[in-house]
Amino acid sequence: MAEPENLNIPMIVTVGVVSVVLTFASVFAVQALYYQYFAAQMELKVVEAPTADADSKLAEQNAKLARYSWANREQGVVTIPIERAMRLVVREQRSSQSTPDVSGENGGR
Repeated sequence: MAEPENLNIPMIVTVGVVSVVLTFASVFAVQALYYQYFAAQMELKVVEAPTADADSKLAEQNAKLARYSWANREQGVVTIPIERAMRLVVREQRSSQSTPDVSGENGGR
């Protein structure tokens, strides 16, 4: 073990200060690289997102909701426009609520 009079105190302090400075510099450099990478990815994914594909997909989905087509031709299942389907469901619900259930099923509703 070294005796206290042989310790090089200025060298120990210098190494400690340099280590602290290098540690903080490394942390700030890594943080700056992270924010740069994050900004680049945000630009790539959000700002430059291909809107033409999204617009055409939305138009295709809207067209599919607004037309009649076969869902399963062998079983005779068809799809109908969404507006027509909603009106039929409302009409069906109103008619089922207006006729009393005399069989006792559905809790007497």
